[in-house]
Amino acid sequence: MIQRGIISAIDNDIVWVAALSEKDEEQSCNVGGCSSGCSCNVTGQIFKSQNSRNLPLKEGDKVEVVAKTSSIGIGLLLVLGLPILFGLLSWWGFPRLIGEAAQPWMALAGICFGFAVALFFSWKEKEFPEVNSILL
Repeated sequence: MIQRGIISAIDNDIVWVAALSEKDEEQSCNVGGCSSGCSCNVTGQIFKSQNSRNLPLKEGDKVEVVAKTSSIGIGLLLVLGLPILFGLLSWWGFPRLIGEAAQPWMALAGICFGFAVALFFSWKEKEFPEVNSILL
C-alpha cells in the first residue's frame, strides 16, 4: 500500500506523517484555491513511519510511504482470525471438557481470549511503513 503525506514530526528514524487525501493534490495545491498550501489536503490521520533509508527529511516535506502487504495481511489475520478461531474452538471444546451442552458464553469466552492474544502480539516490536521517497 502506498500513501502520500506531509512530515509533521521527526524523532531519529521514526517519522510522523500526516496523510494526504486521495483527491488530485497537484491541482488543489497549485490552483490557489487553498489558502494554506498543500496542507489543506491533509486528512487528519497521522501515522508513524520509519526512515530506514536515512533520507534527508525535514518537517513539511511531502513524502511517499510504503507499507508491506504482508504486514497488513498478518495484522488482519491477528485481529480477525484469532478471535474467530478461538471462538469456534471453545464452542466445540468447552462442552467436551465440562460435559454440558454448548452455550453462547463459551464461544464469547473464546472470542475474548482471541482478542487478548491478538492484543498481546500487537504489543511486540512493530514494523512501521517505510518512507520510500521525497516528493517535490
